[in-house]
Amino acid sequence: MRSYRNLFFQDEIDFDAIKLPEFTQTEPDVPDLEVAERLTDAFSRAIEDGAYTGRGAWKRIRNERHGSFLHYLTRRNYRGVARSLASMFRNEMTYGLRSPQDPLYAQVQMLDTIVSLGVASGLVSARCPTDVNKEPLLHLDYREILERFTDFIGHDLAPPQCGAIAGLSFNGRIIPLGHLFQVYQAHRYRTMLRPGISFLEIGGGVGFMAHAALSLGTASEYCIVDLPQVNVFQGYLMLKSEFADQVELYRETVRGRKIRILPNTAMDTVGDKSLDVVLNVDSFPEMDGDTIGDYLEHIERVCRDRFISINRELNLANPPGRTFPWVHKMAMARPGLKLHSRTPDWIRQGYVEDIFSIQ
Repeated sequence: MRSYRNLFFQDEIDFDAIKLPEFTQTEPDVPDLEVAERLTDAFSRAIEDGAYTGRGAWKRIRNERHGSFLHYLTRRNYRGVARSLASMFRNEMTYGLRSPQDPLYAQVQMLDTIVSLGVASGLVSARCPTDVNKEPLLHLDYREILERFTDFIGHDLAPPQCGAIAGLSFNGRIIPLGHLFQVYQAHRYRTMLRPGISFLEIGGGVGFMAHAALSLGTASEYCIVDLPQVNVFQGYLMLKSEFADQVELYRETVRGRKIRILPNTAMDTVGDKSLDVVLNVDSFPEMDGDTIGDYLEHIERVCRDRFISINRELNLANPPGRTFPWVHKMAMARPGLKLHSRTPDWIRQGYVEDIFSIQ
Protein backbone atom coordinates (compact mmCIF):
# COMPACT_ATOMS: atom_id res chain seq x y z
CA MET A 1 0.00 0.00 0.00
CA ARG A 2 1.32 3.43 -0.96
CA SER A 3 0.56 6.28 1.39
CA TYR A 4 1.35 9.93 2.08
CA ARG A 5 1.34 10.79 5.76
CA ASN A 6 -0.11 13.97 7.29
CA LEU A 7 -1.64 15.08 3.99
CA PHE A 8 -5.05 16.75 3.75
CA PHE A 9 -7.86 15.14 5.77
CA GLN A 10 -6.19 12.00 7.07
CA ASP A 11 -2.97 10.83 8.64
CA GLU A 12 -2.70 8.10 6.04
CA ILE A 13 -4.21 7.73 2.58
CA ASP A 14 -4.80 4.27 1.17
CA PHE A 15 -4.29 4.80 -2.56
CA ASP A 16 -5.69 1.36 -3.32
CA ALA A 17 -9.06 2.41 -1.87
CA ILE A 18 -9.61 5.77 -3.60
CA LYS A 19 -10.29 6.84 -7.16
CA LEU A 20 -7.99 9.65 -8.21
CA PRO A 21 -8.98 12.21 -10.85
CA GLU A 22 -7.30 11.76 -14.22
CA PHE A 23 -5.70 14.88 -15.68
CA THR A 24 -5.65 15.84 -19.34
CA GLN A 25 -4.77 18.89 -21.46
CA THR A 26 -6.08 20.62 -24.55
CA GLU A 27 -3.95 21.28 -27.61
CA PRO A 28 -2.40 24.74 -28.01
CA ASP A 29 -4.63 27.37 -29.61
CA VAL A 30 -4.06 28.62 -33.11
CA PRO A 31 -1.85 31.69 -32.47
CA ASP A 32 -4.04 34.81 -32.56
CA LEU A 33 -1.98 37.73 -33.84
CA GLU A 34 -4.83 40.23 -33.52
CA VAL A 35 -5.34 39.49 -29.82
CA ALA A 36 -1.56 39.36 -29.22
CA GLU A 37 -1.11 42.78 -30.80
CA ARG A 38 -3.86 44.31 -28.70
CA LEU A 39 -2.48 42.84 -25.46
CA THR A 40 1.13 43.73 -26.27
CA ASP A 41 0.24 47.33 -27.07
CA ALA A 42 -1.61 47.66 -23.74
CA PHE A 43 1.47 46.24 -21.97
CA SER A 44 3.70 48.79 -23.74
CA ARG A 45 1.44 51.68 -22.69
CA ALA A 46 1.59 50.48 -19.09
CA ILE A 47 5.41 50.32 -19.12
CA GLU A 48 5.58 53.78 -20.68
CA ASP A 49 3.44 55.07 -17.79
CA GLY A 50 5.77 53.58 -15.17
CA ALA A 51 4.22 50.18 -14.39
CA TYR A 52 6.68 47.75 -12.82
CA THR A 53 6.98 44.05 -13.71
CA GLY A 54 7.89 42.69 -10.27
CA ARG A 55 8.74 43.55 -6.68
CA GLY A 56 9.25 41.35 -3.65
CA ALA A 57 8.58 37.69 -4.43
CA TRP A 58 7.39 38.61 -7.92
CA LYS A 59 10.79 40.03 -8.86
CA ARG A 60 12.17 36.51 -8.53
CA ILE A 61 9.24 35.02 -10.44
CA ARG A 62 9.71 37.56 -13.21
CA ASN A 63 13.37 36.67 -13.56
CA GLU A 64 12.89 32.90 -13.37
CA ARG A 65 9.62 32.36 -15.26
CA HIS A 66 8.67 35.39 -17.33
CA GLY A 67 12.02 36.09 -19.03
CA SER A 68 11.33 34.93 -22.59
CA PHE A 69 7.72 36.15 -22.50
CA LEU A 70 8.83 39.61 -21.32
CA HIS A 71 11.43 39.59 -24.11
CA TYR A 72 8.64 39.18 -26.67
CA LEU A 73 6.44 41.80 -24.98
CA THR A 74 9.07 44.51 -24.62
CA ARG A 75 10.17 44.10 -28.24
CA ARG A 76 6.58 43.97 -29.51
CA ASN A 77 7.21 40.60 -31.06
CA TYR A 78 3.55 39.84 -31.73
CA ARG A 79 4.20 36.38 -33.14
CA GLY A 80 6.26 35.38 -30.12
CA VAL A 81 3.54 36.68 -27.76
CA ALA A 82 0.83 34.86 -29.76
CA ARG A 83 2.72 31.56 -29.65
CA SER A 84 3.37 31.89 -25.91
CA LEU A 85 -0.26 32.63 -25.08
CA ALA A 86 -1.50 29.79 -27.28
CA SER A 87 0.12 27.34 -24.85
CA MET A 88 0.47 29.48 -21.72
CA PHE A 89 -0.70 26.72 -19.36
CA ARG A 90 2.03 24.36 -20.60
CA ASN A 91 4.91 26.27 -19.04
CA GLU A 92 5.84 27.94 -15.78
CA MET A 93 4.93 31.49 -16.75
CA THR A 94 1.35 31.09 -15.43
CA TYR A 95 2.24 29.25 -12.20
CA GLY A 96 2.66 32.29 -9.95
CA LEU A 97 4.36 31.19 -6.72
CA ARG A 98 3.42 27.56 -7.27
CA SER A 99 5.99 25.11 -8.56
CA PRO A 100 5.34 22.13 -10.81
CA GLN A 101 3.98 19.36 -8.63
CA ASP A 102 4.42 15.64 -8.46
CA PRO A 103 1.53 14.29 -10.59
CA LEU A 104 0.32 12.01 -7.80
CA TYR A 105 0.32 14.90 -5.31
CA ALA A 106 -1.61 17.05 -7.79
CA GLN A 107 -4.22 14.32 -8.23
CA VAL A 108 -4.69 13.96 -4.47
CA GLN A 109 -4.89 17.75 -4.14
CA MET A 110 -7.63 17.89 -6.78
CA LEU A 111 -9.54 15.11 -5.02
CA ASP A 112 -9.16 16.91 -1.71
CA THR A 113 -10.42 20.15 -3.28
CA ILE A 114 -13.51 18.44 -4.70
CA VAL A 115 -14.35 16.76 -1.39
CA SER A 116 -13.77 20.03 0.49
CA LEU A 117 -16.02 21.77 -2.02
CA GLY A 118 -18.75 19.24 -1.23
CA VAL A 119 -18.38 19.83 2.51
CA ALA A 120 -18.31 23.63 2.10
CA SER A 121 -21.48 23.55 0.00
CA GLY A 122 -23.37 21.22 2.35
CA LEU A 123 -23.43 18.41 -0.21
CA VAL A 124 -21.16 16.19 1.90
CA SER A 125 -21.28 15.88 5.68
CA ALA A 126 -18.22 17.12 7.53
CA ARG A 127 -16.03 14.78 9.54
CA CYS A 128 -14.89 15.30 13.11
CA PRO A 129 -11.66 13.75 14.44
CA THR A 130 -13.72 11.94 17.07
CA ASP A 131 -16.06 10.36 14.49
CA VAL A 132 -15.79 6.59 14.26
CA ASN A 133 -16.96 4.06 11.68
CA LYS A 134 -17.39 6.68 8.96
CA GLU A 135 -16.12 6.26 5.42
CA PRO A 136 -13.03 8.45 4.87
CA LEU A 137 -13.90 11.54 2.85
CA LEU A 138 -11.32 10.86 0.18
CA HIS A 139 -13.04 7.55 -0.60
CA LEU A 140 -16.11 9.40 -1.95
CA ASP A 141 -16.90 9.49 -5.68
CA TYR A 142 -15.53 12.84 -6.85
CA ARG A 143 -17.58 12.82 -10.08
CA GLU A 144 -20.81 12.49 -8.13
CA ILE A 145 -19.80 15.47 -5.97
CA LEU A 146 -19.03 17.54 -9.08
CA GLU A 147 -22.36 16.61 -10.68
CA ARG A 148 -24.22 17.64 -7.55
CA PHE A 149 -22.24 20.87 -7.23
CA THR A 150 -22.98 21.75 -10.87
CA ASP A 151 -26.70 21.34 -10.16
CA PHE A 152 -26.30 23.25 -6.89
CA ILE A 153 -24.87 26.42 -8.50
CA GLY A 154 -26.78 26.04 -11.75
CA HIS A 155 -23.79 26.60 -14.00
CA ASP A 156 -20.94 24.93 -15.85
CA LEU A 157 -17.76 24.65 -13.76
CA ALA A 158 -15.09 25.09 -16.45
CA PRO A 159 -13.28 28.30 -17.47
CA PRO A 160 -12.53 29.23 -21.12
CA GLN A 161 -10.82 26.31 -22.83
CA CYS A 162 -7.78 28.15 -24.15
CA GLY A 163 -4.01 28.30 -23.77
CA ALA A 164 -3.57 24.49 -23.70
CA ILE A 165 -5.45 24.41 -20.41
CA ALA A 166 -4.81 21.38 -18.20
CA GLY A 167 -6.75 19.69 -15.44
CA LEU A 168 -9.61 17.30 -14.73
CA SER A 169 -11.79 16.27 -17.67
CA PHE A 170 -15.44 16.63 -16.66
CA ASN A 171 -18.54 16.76 -18.87
CA GLY A 172 -16.40 17.24 -21.95
CA ARG A 173 -14.46 20.22 -20.59
CA ILE A 174 -11.30 20.69 -18.54
CA ILE A 175 -11.28 22.09 -14.99
CA PRO A 176 -7.81 23.24 -13.82
CA LEU A 177 -6.41 22.41 -10.42
CA GLY A 178 -7.57 25.11 -8.02
CA HIS A 179 -10.23 26.61 -10.31
CA LEU A 180 -13.04 25.06 -8.30
CA PHE A 181 -12.08 27.34 -5.42
CA GLN A 182 -12.80 30.37 -7.62
CA VAL A 183 -16.17 28.99 -8.70
CA TYR A 184 -17.14 28.25 -5.09
CA GLN A 185 -16.18 31.76 -3.94
CA ALA A 186 -18.07 33.37 -6.82
CA HIS A 187 -21.17 31.36 -5.89
CA ARG A 188 -20.74 32.18 -2.21
CA TYR A 189 -20.48 35.93 -2.76
CA ARG A 190 -23.51 35.80 -5.05
CA THR A 191 -25.57 34.50 -2.12
CA MET A 192 -23.76 36.27 0.75
CA LEU A 193 -23.75 39.76 -0.74
CA ARG A 194 -26.12 40.41 -3.61
CA PRO A 195 -25.91 39.44 -7.27
CA GLY A 196 -24.77 41.83 -9.97
CA ILE A 197 -22.42 44.05 -7.97
CA SER A 198 -19.11 45.59 -9.08
CA PHE A 199 -15.74 44.08 -8.12
CA LEU A 200 -12.14 45.20 -8.07
CA GLU A 201 -9.63 42.35 -7.73
CA ILE A 202 -6.07 43.23 -6.79
CA GLY A 203 -3.86 40.49 -8.19
CA GLY A 204 -6.17 38.48 -10.41
CA GLY A 205 -4.12 35.40 -11.31
CA VAL A 206 -4.89 34.40 -14.90
CA GLY A 207 -8.46 35.72 -14.62
CA PHE A 208 -10.31 32.64 -13.38
CA MET A 209 -12.06 34.47 -10.53
CA ALA A 210 -13.18 37.27 -12.83
CA HIS A 211 -14.63 34.81 -15.31
CA ALA A 212 -16.40 32.80 -12.59
CA ALA A 213 -17.93 35.91 -11.00
CA LEU A 214 -19.20 37.23 -14.33
CA SER A 215 -20.47 33.83 -15.49
CA LEU A 216 -22.46 33.19 -12.31
CA GLY A 217 -23.89 36.72 -12.27
CA THR A 218 -22.07 37.53 -9.03
CA ALA A 219 -20.54 40.57 -10.74
CA SER A 220 -21.97 42.95 -13.31
CA GLU A 221 -18.68 44.84 -13.59
CA TYR A 222 -15.16 43.56 -12.91
CA CYS A 223 -11.86 45.41 -12.72
CA ILE A 224 -8.47 43.70 -12.27
CA VAL A 225 -5.29 45.49 -11.15
CA ASP A 226 -2.06 43.50 -11.50
CA LEU A 227 1.46 43.41 -12.93
CA PRO A 228 1.40 44.40 -16.61
CA GLN A 229 2.67 41.05 -17.92
CA VAL A 230 0.07 39.23 -15.80
CA ASN A 231 -2.55 41.57 -17.31
CA VAL A 232 -1.65 39.94 -20.63
CA PHE A 233 -2.62 36.47 -19.34
CA GLN A 234 -5.85 37.85 -17.85
CA GLY A 235 -6.67 39.71 -21.04
CA TYR A 236 -6.05 36.62 -23.15
CA LEU A 237 -8.36 34.46 -21.03
CA MET A 238 -11.14 37.05 -21.12
CA LEU A 239 -10.72 37.75 -24.85
CA LYS A 240 -11.11 34.01 -25.48
CA SER A 241 -14.30 33.90 -23.38
CA GLU A 242 -17.93 34.76 -24.00
CA PHE A 243 -17.18 38.23 -22.58
CA ALA A 244 -14.63 39.18 -25.25
CA ASP A 245 -16.64 42.16 -26.52
CA GLN A 246 -16.81 43.62 -22.98
CA VAL A 247 -13.05 43.80 -22.32
CA GLU A 248 -11.26 47.14 -21.95
CA LEU A 249 -7.46 47.04 -21.73
CA TYR A 250 -5.26 49.78 -20.34
CA ARG A 251 -5.70 53.16 -22.06
CA GLU A 252 -7.83 51.82 -24.86
CA THR A 253 -10.10 54.38 -26.47
CA VAL A 254 -13.26 52.36 -25.79
CA ARG A 255 -15.11 53.23 -22.60
CA GLY A 256 -18.01 51.83 -20.65
CA ARG A 257 -17.14 48.15 -20.98
CA LYS A 258 -17.82 46.00 -17.93
CA ILE A 259 -14.38 44.33 -17.71
CA ARG A 260 -11.34 46.53 -17.15
CA ILE A 261 -7.80 45.15 -16.90
CA LEU A 262 -5.30 47.64 -15.46
CA PRO A 263 -1.60 47.66 -14.48
CA ASN A 264 -0.43 48.07 -10.89
CA THR A 265 0.24 51.81 -11.27
CA ALA A 266 -3.28 52.65 -12.52
CA MET A 267 -5.16 52.58 -9.20
CA ASP A 268 -5.40 56.38 -9.39
CA THR A 269 -7.65 55.98 -12.45
CA VAL A 270 -10.26 54.07 -10.43
CA GLY A 271 -12.92 56.51 -9.24
CA ASP A 272 -13.74 57.29 -5.62
CA LYS A 273 -16.43 54.96 -4.19
CA SER A 274 -16.92 53.50 -7.68
CA LEU A 275 -16.93 49.77 -6.82
CA ASP A 276 -18.88 47.67 -4.33
CA VAL A 277 -16.28 45.04 -3.37
CA VAL A 278 -12.48 44.84 -3.43
CA LEU A 279 -11.07 41.31 -3.42
CA ASN A 280 -7.55 40.06 -2.79
CA VAL A 281 -6.77 36.34 -3.03
CA ASP A 282 -3.28 34.86 -2.73
CA SER A 283 -1.63 38.17 -3.47
CA PHE A 284 -0.91 40.62 -0.64
CA PRO A 285 1.45 38.24 1.24
CA GLU A 286 3.67 38.26 -1.88
CA MET A 287 4.15 42.06 -1.62
CA ASP A 288 6.21 44.29 0.62
CA GLY A 289 4.63 46.36 3.37
CA ASP A 290 4.78 49.69 1.54
CA THR A 291 2.96 48.26 -1.48
CA ILE A 292 0.27 46.68 0.71
CA GLY A 293 -0.15 49.97 2.59
CA ASP A 294 -0.64 51.87 -0.67
CA TYR A 295 -3.26 49.38 -1.83
CA LEU A 296 -5.14 49.53 1.49
CA GLU A 297 -5.30 53.32 1.21
CA HIS A 298 -6.73 52.99 -2.29
CA ILE A 299 -9.25 50.39 -1.07
CA GLU A 300 -10.64 52.85 1.46
CA ARG A 301 -10.99 55.40 -1.34
CA VAL A 302 -12.52 53.34 -4.17
CA CYS A 303 -14.68 50.80 -2.29
CA ARG A 304 -18.30 51.33 -1.22
CA ASP A 305 -19.09 48.18 0.75
CA ARG A 306 -16.65 45.31 1.46
CA PHE A 307 -12.96 44.46 1.29
CA ILE A 308 -12.40 40.68 1.20
CA SER A 309 -8.95 39.16 1.82
CA ILE A 310 -8.36 35.42 1.35
CA ASN A 311 -4.72 34.76 2.10
CA ARG A 312 -2.27 32.67 4.04
CA GLU A 313 -0.52 34.43 6.88
CA LEU A 314 3.00 33.08 6.57
CA ASN A 315 4.75 33.27 3.24
CA LEU A 316 7.18 30.36 3.13
CA ALA A 317 7.98 30.98 -0.54
CA ASN A 318 10.04 34.07 0.24
CA PRO A 319 13.75 34.05 1.16
CA PRO A 320 14.61 32.86 4.68
CA GLY A 321 15.03 35.69 7.15
CA ARG A 322 12.83 38.10 5.20
CA THR A 323 9.77 39.14 7.21
CA PHE A 324 6.60 40.15 5.40
CA PRO A 325 3.77 42.09 7.05
CA TRP A 326 0.65 40.44 8.41
CA VAL A 327 -2.13 41.67 6.12
CA HIS A 328 -4.86 41.24 8.75
CA LYS A 329 -2.98 43.43 11.23
CA MET A 330 -2.30 46.11 8.61
CA ALA A 331 -5.95 46.22 7.55
CA MET A 332 -7.12 46.38 11.18
CA ALA A 333 -5.01 49.53 11.62
CA ARG A 334 -6.75 51.37 8.77
CA PRO A 335 -9.36 53.89 9.98
CA GLY A 336 -11.67 53.22 7.06
CA LEU A 337 -11.82 49.43 7.49
CA LYS A 338 -13.80 47.59 10.18
CA LEU A 339 -13.55 43.81 10.57
CA HIS A 340 -16.88 42.20 9.75
CA SER A 341 -15.86 38.51 9.96
CA ARG A 342 -12.78 36.30 10.09
CA THR A 343 -13.04 32.59 9.25
CA PRO A 344 -10.80 29.73 8.13
CA ASP A 345 -11.14 28.88 4.47
CA TRP A 346 -13.24 25.77 3.86
CA ILE A 347 -11.32 24.51 0.86
CA ARG A 348 -7.68 25.43 1.43
CA GLN A 349 -6.28 24.59 4.82
CA GLY A 350 -4.19 27.34 6.37
CA TYR A 351 -5.93 30.17 4.52
CA VAL A 352 -8.06 32.79 6.26
CA GLU A 353 -10.90 34.92 4.89
CA ASP A 354 -11.14 38.41 6.42
CA ILE A 355 -14.14 40.54 5.42
CA PHE A 356 -13.95 44.24 6.24
CA SER A 357 -16.76 46.79 6.06
CA ILE A 358 -15.92 50.14 4.53
CA GLN A 359 -16.50 53.01 6.98
